[in-house]
Amino acid sequence: MNQYSNITILVVDDEEQLKETVIMHLELEGFNVLSACNGKEALEVLENNHVDFVLSDIKMPELDGMELTVEIRKKYKEVPVVLLVTGFSKYSEKQALENGALGLVEKPFDMDKIIEMIKQSQKIS
Repeated sequence: MNQYSNITILVVDDEEQLKETVIMHLELEGFNVLSACNGKEALEVLENNHVDFVLSDIKMPELDGMELTVEIRKKYKEVPVVLLVTGFSKYSEKQALENGALGLVEKPFDMDKIIEMIKQSQKIS
């Protein structure tokens, strides 16, 4: 059993190909991975599963990543959220942090950096 197999990450992105790539990287590291295509679906996943970390696109239909972060903070205060952003976003990193996100990462992102953020949030070396 691998050291990360007890950590569940929720990947939220409406861009299917990107979401699948991120999931593959995380699963190769040994994490359990759940997914959702928008913030509304992500809240349903959180309602029905134990989740240790949320990695979400910021720009999505129905409920965007920032709105999702605000909702997660209300109900799941201990779950870290990292938001992914492509180029221009109507939100700043300052807003993301004020709304309770752990950080904002620009696409194309470095998976090693994301994995490091997950490890740090879970206090794994």
